[in-house]
Order: sequence, then structure tokens, then C-alpha cells
Amino acid sequence: EYAEKLEKFRARLKAEHEIALEKIKTSNTQTQAVQAVATASLATVHAAAQEKRLHALETFWKETVQMREGLPTYFLSLDILRPHEYDYMLTKPDTDSAIARLSHEIFAENLELKSIDVYEARLYAGEYLFSLFWAYRASIGRIKFLMMQGIGEGTIKDWATDSGFLELMGNVLSPQEVKRFDELKIGRINWLLNTIEGKMLSHSAKIISGEASAAFGLEQASKIAASASQLEEEQRAQQQNSPDESKVSR
Repeated sequence: EYAEKLEKFRARLKAEHEIALEKIKTSNTQTQAVQAVATASLATVHAAAQEKRLHALETFWKETVQMREGLPTYFLSLDILRPHEYDYMLTKPDTDSAIARLSHEIFAENLELKSIDVYEARLYAGEYLFSLFWAYRASIGRIKFLMMQGIGEGTIKDWATDSGFLELMGNVLSPQEVKRFDELKIGRINWLLNTIEGKMLSHSAKIISGEASAAFGLEQASKIAASASQLEEEQRAQQQNSPDESKVSR
């Protein structure tokens, strides 16, 4: 009798075990199916987002290259002259006509982006890259403004000693880079633009590889953006109080 009961108990345990095992297999199959769908969906979303990120990076770099290619030729003169030699540019009979054409209208046009592509690309490129681009643009605009102001006053001052420019660069460059910049005698504009471009390219590579997080450099980006915005606001205010175009031409 005990042997019969034991055999029945064993049979019941075996049946329950087989049922439980089948349930686990079914559940595991369902879980794997859900995971496969989720992984495929995530991969699709990631691929779409990555494509948008790449497009955003291309947009920023395209705008940067256009700014670099659009630099007036007198920037080359500024880069091969020492600050105390800048006024020589005003005495040359063949001074680049671009200097003579500097006006409030041209300056105001340079301050405005010609498309909204950069603002749209900001979503996928991130704040740090956007702030570097803005600092790049603000630096070029500030040098142009100081040139225009110098022509109006009859003497061109050293753009690198401007307080607004120094504040902006202090947020963009590292202490070592600031020291290197201060040591340069000539070629400062090209060095500065190359350095900011290098930072943009380096961060772009991190975005492409996924190394850069959304929070990367957010505090630094805020400082750079604030400095660039303040610099442009000061320039607009100075523009309103500076001589008109006819006086600048004279």
C-alpha cells in the first residue's frame, strides 16, 4: 500500500514538474520575443536619431566652414602684423577695399545667421557644440566690429585686449590654451579659430561614437553662451552710439 502511494506521489510530482517546466519554456519564449521586438525597435530609433545627429553635425561644420571662407582678406593682415603695427593698414594706398566698405549695415548682416538650420540642428548636436559655434561666430564678429570702430577713430587697437573678448575666451579656452594664446605675437586669429574648430571636431567625434552624454559640458556651454550673448548685446549697444556710415567712411 505504501509503495503504491509513493509511486502515485512520484507520478504527480513528475507531472507537476513537467507542467511547470513547460510554463517556464513558454514564458521564456515570450520574453525573448518581447526583447527581440524591443531591441529591433530601439535599434531603429537609434539609427534614426544617429542619422539626425550626423546631419546636425554636418550643419554646424558647414556653417563654420562658410564663416572661415568668408573672412575678409584684412584678417590675414591682422594675423601677420603686431598690434602696434595695425595702423599701418590705414596708411596703405592699396588697403583692402573690404575695410573701406565696413559699415553698420554689413556688420549687422554678419551678426545674423542666414538660416535657421543651426537652431534646428542644436537639438541633436547638443548645447556644448552650439556654444562653441556661437563663440566662434562671436569672435569673428567682435574682431570685425573693433576694426570698424578703429577706422572710425583713426587708430586700430589690439582686439585681443578687449574685455568682452577676453571674457568669452576665458570660458572657451583652457588655462593652458589661454597662456599659449598670450605667448603668440602673430598668427593669433588663425590659432584661435583652429583651436575652437578642433574643439568642435573633437566633441563631434564623441557624439558620433556615443561617448558624449546629453549633460556633457552643460555648465561650460551655459557660460560660453552667456558670454557670447552679452558680447553681442554690447556690440549692438555700441553700434547704436557709434558714428554713422558716412563718418566711418571718412
